[in-house]
Amino acid sequence: PPSALRTSAMPQSSGAHVAELERRLAKAESEDSELQAAPGGLIQSDGEESSDGDSPRSVMTVVTKNGDEIRGGIATRGSSYQLEQSTWDACLFVGLKCLDNFDSASVVFLSASATFVQVFFAILVRKYMTGDDLDSDSLSQLIKFRANVGHSVKFADLVSGRSMVEQICDTDKQLPWGSLQYGLIDSLDGYRKIGPQLCLVAMGIWLTITLKEVFDVSNFVLAIMNKPVGSETILDEVEERGEDERQEPTKNLALCQVTQKRKAWLMIGVALPRLVIVLSLMATGVKFLSVTVSLSDLVLNSLALGFILDLDNLMFTSFAPRRAKFLIDEVEYLRIPNPPIPGMTKVCRKEMANMEHMKTGIKISALIFSLIICYFLYLRPLHGKIDMAFNILCSGKQDFVYAVNPATGFVEATSTSSDSTAILTDLEKVVLHVADPDVFAIPSWDVTQEQLDAFKSGSGSDNPVMRESTSSNGKMVMRRLYSMSSSSVGEASRFIPCKDGAYAQKIFEPRLASATGGKASSCTEAAVTKLCPLLNMTQVRALCPQTCGCDNPFDSASAFFATGAGGCPGLCLSGMSAKIKENMGYPCQDRSPSDFVTKSSLRDYMQGIFELLWERKDLRDATAFEYASNFNKSFPWLVPKTDEEKFLVELVEGFKNGAWLQSLQKGQWTVGNGVSHPRRLTGCQFWTSWEIEILLGIDFCSDSDRFVSLRMQCPQSCRCFAGMSKCPVSCGR
Repeated sequence: PPSALRTSAMPQSSGAHVAELERRLAKAESEDSELQAAPGGLIQSDGEESSDGDSPRSVMTVVTKNGDEIRGGIATRGSSYQLEQSTWDACLFVGLKCLDNFDSASVVFLSASATFVQVFFAILVRKYMTGDDLDSDSLSQLIKFRANVGHSVKFADLVSGRSMVEQICDTDKQLPWGSLQYGLIDSLDGYRKIGPQLCLVAMGIWLTITLKEVFDVSNFVLAIMNKPVGSETILDEVEERGEDERQEPTKNLALCQVTQKRKAWLMIGVALPRLVIVLSLMATGVKFLSVTVSLSDLVLNSLALGFILDLDNLMFTSFAPRRAKFLIDEVEYLRIPNPPIPGMTKVCRKEMANMEHMKTGIKISALIFSLIICYFLYLRPLHGKIDMAFNILCSGKQDFVYAVNPATGFVEATSTSSDSTAILTDLEKVVLHVADPDVFAIPSWDVTQEQLDAFKSGSGSDNPVMRESTSSNGKMVMRRLYSMSSSSVGEASRFIPCKDGAYAQKIFEPRLASATGGKASSCTEAAVTKLCPLLNMTQVRALCPQTCGCDNPFDSASAFFATGAGGCPGLCLSGMSAKIKENMGYPCQDRSPSDFVTKSSLRDYMQGIFELLWERKDLRDATAFEYASNFNKSFPWLVPKTDEEKFLVELVEGFKNGAWLQSLQKGQWTVGNGVSHPRRLTGCQFWTSWEIEILLGIDFCSDSDRFVSLRMQCPQSCRCFAGMSKCPVSCGR
């Protein structure tokens, strides 16, 4: 019955509107016979039970020509556009009498400012923040990185014995370089776990927000276009009667009429820019989210996009005139009339309610369809690129390093020897053995008690050289240690004792074994003497200075590197000077050329010359080319004109691969490539000649900290005189 529709459950705020709908319902009931006879009429019987549960009752649904609906005693408004506190909706009242010129100008300014800021952010994000970090060039660079750098021994951790790729893929926080690849792997690893799902949810939320704006724009257009056209825009109060006929009617503001010019302004100046901006932000936002591989950035970027879209509301609520806000609150909504359908009568208005259901279905379908498009257009390709980037860097064999043999050109590789069970390096064990922290295994730490006890055992290699200090000299000792940590080998060697095995046996033997690669643990072993003249045996010379001849100025086993920079203790070098002065009978005479072939100290001296020139492999080519260039400039008559290029190439190769050194050690006094010395000099005269100084850039008679001077071996060629350092005392007498 009609009385059943008058329920106390109706919202009080819409009572007047509901009363009007009920009056229309009463009119519809007066035509009950027509409604009952017509198919698809306004009245539906749904077989619902009454509130007492005894007998079913009919629920009447009424849809008016405006789309308003009453069902179960609850009235709902038909299709309408809900005005919001935004600069876009405020433009509806610009130029009307209800706003003065200043208020209208303020609304226009705020709208233009919001539009500019939104467009600016959209362009900024589109141009600078939607770049694909995993595009084709990036993937190519990653594979080049792994092939050239990732497994290169130059960038491996020689302490832990791990390649750079191992450190990156294990996200080793102590990695000194490769931070870009480290950050990428860290992001990719997290994204592969939950990133696709989180990105899809973020896109769904963003599409929901932007599609809501698109639907609002379409409703705004429909509402404005269906307003009556007149000579002026009329915003007036409209009477709405309450439920009681005796009650005074209420008055609400409504947009009754719009001029054709205002319609054009609202379409071109408001609806079109708003639609373009929201569609641009929709596409930009989806692209922005699709290229974000960091999970934390994905969440922050989603919030940032929502902020950009809400800028017009934020600016309006902060700076809009009070009267503009009041008008939006009072007008509240713009009704959207139902579309005219030919042959539509009162009895077939039920289909209008079904249209609302269809609109809801269309909106949900639009969201789902947009998500499907985004998945196949952006997310699916991104997932493939993420997997590919991860595989490029971390799949396959990680535990090996390589180097190029400069002599043969072959690529030589070896497996790395990192101990996955060790949690501490040798250096870390030494420091922690002294620190002795109170640590123990706990369930949340993947380390066993046996591993933690390893550095507490007090093995020889884990013990440092303790410098005794007291309250009076403690700071001085600390300063000395600090100075030593940043000093060169030559500076640090000044404080080393000039004695074999000067340190405690339990720390000396493991250190010497480590320095010699396990070949010797005592200075008396024959392997030590063979290692003394080598460039990279600085620690051996420092640990066994007497065996290596650091105090022998005549025939030192360290040969070319018996200097402080070579690891020889400063006290030994001082003793060397004393021995020279004591040996008054040492002749001031050059060694014979045959001595450079037969005596091991002089052969090792020549070997040391080339080791010094080859010290940096990355500069060996440059040194070789400089040598060939000096040869060509200084001795052009020695270069055959018929095949000059081939000769210079062979000259460079002979320098790099050691062919020239081998010929010198055999007593063939050439300046390279089989060419004899321009003045046919040999022995001491050969090495001290200006020609060799030009070719190699080294004066072997100079008193240098980097190498041993030839003054003791070639005093005549070096023009030694009385009192000249590192010369025999007999010279000049």
